[in-house]
Amino acid sequence: DAVITTVNSTWEITGVQLEIGDVATPFEHEDFATTLAKCQRYYYKMTVDTGADIFSVGACDSDTIADSSITFPVTMRDSATAIETSGTAGDYQIRQAGNNRDCTAVPLFIRGSPHTAYFRFTSHSMVAGQGVICRSINTSAYLAWSAEL
Repeated sequence: DAVITTVNSTWEITGVQLEIGDVATPFEHEDFATTLAKCQRYYYKMTVDTGADIFSVGACDSDTIADSSITFPVTMRDSATAIETSGTAGDYQIRQAGNNRDCTAVPLFIRGSPHTAYFRFTSHSMVAGQGVICRSINTSAYLAWSAEL
């Protein structure tokens, strides 16, 4: 009663399992990896620990476009529908043949499946047909995909 009537109080609770109906079932203890995998069916986010971390490898389709893909760690519940980014092109870079190319736009979503996401990095002065590394410049960069309900 005192917790409910006290202003600015904190009520902390853990180890609760809500049930439907009148009969309680045994308490379910799930390890972190299982819970994470269930969450990644709906949303997957790639972050970086340092600048120049690699998101993926890909290939140049032209002198300004590099396409790439990733495979999700678990199968998503449905096809990924969009890409989420840090919101600034300055967080991303393409490395090709020993040269760093700053991106001119944030990565773009091409298409997704429950298993894979395809995306595009854009820059300048690249060589079509060559391989690339799609990477971060700083720790603000991230790529995320959603298969929300």
